[in-house]
Amino acid sequence: MRSLLGRFAFPTAILIAGFVLVYVSGTIPSSLDWLRLYGPYFMFAIGAVLAAAFNRGRSLFALLTLVTAYAAQQWWLQDGLTTPSARAVYLALAVFVPVNLALLALLPERGALNRRGALYLAVLAVEIAVTAWVIASGRTDISDWGSQKFLVPAPFAVGTIPQSGIAALILALIVSMAAALTSRSALSASCAGAILAFAVAAHVPTASLTFSIFIAAAELMIVIATLQDRLSTTIPDRARTKARTRSPR
Repeated sequence: MRSLLGRFAFPTAILIAGFVLVYVSGTIPSSLDWLRLYGPYFMFAIGAVLAAAFNRGRSLFALLTLVTAYAAQQWWLQDGLTTPSARAVYLALAVFVPVNLALLALLPERGALNRRGALYLAVLAVEIAVTAWVIASGRTDISDWGSQKFLVPAPFAVGTIPQSGIAALILALIVSMAAALTSRSALSASCAGAILAFAVAAHVPTASLTFSIFIAAAELMIVIATLQDRLSTTIPDRARTKARTRSPR
C-alpha cells in the first residue's frame, strides 16, 4: 500500500503545485516571463535527454505527445475556437492526447530506439496527418460531428472540452490508473496524473499561461517517473550483484 501511494504522491503534489502557481502567477517577476512561454519546451528537452539516456521509450513519447499539444495550442488556439481549423485542432488534442498517454501507461517498456519506438512515432505522425488533412481539405463536417453534444446530463454537457474528448479523458484515466495499480511502473501513475493535468489545460485552451503551466506540470510528472523507474530497476540489480559477489564459490 505504501509503494502504491508513493506512485501517486508526486503526480498529486505536482498537480496541486500547478494550481498554486496559476493562482500566484501575477506575482511572478517579469524577468521570468520566458518560462511562461518556453517552460514546456525546456521541460521536454530535459525529459527527452533522460528518456533517451535511460532508453525509456514510453517516457520519450509521452513527453513528445505533451509538447506537441502545447505547440498546437500556441499555434492554433490562442485566438479562440471560432475558426474551423482551431476547432479541428482542439478536438484532435482532446481525443488523441489522453488516448496516447493511456496506451503508454498500459503497454510494457520496450525501449526507444527499436521497432516499438518507430511504431509510437508512426502513431503520432498519423494523428498529426489526419488533423492536418481535416484542416487542409476543409472537412468541417468531421470536426463538427466530433464536437457535437451526444449526451445532455452533466458532466458531459458542461465546460469547453467536447463530449467526445471528455469520454476519451475518462476512459484514458481509468485505463492508466488500472495500469498503475497492476504494475510497479511509476510512469503509469504519472500518465494518469498527466491526463488530469492535460484535462485542466484543455478546459481553458485560450489561456496560454494556464495551458503552459499544466503541460509543463504533466511533463515534470513524466520526468520524475522516468527517474523513479530507473532507480527501481538499478537498485535491485546492484543488490543482486552484491549478493553474487558475497556468495561463496
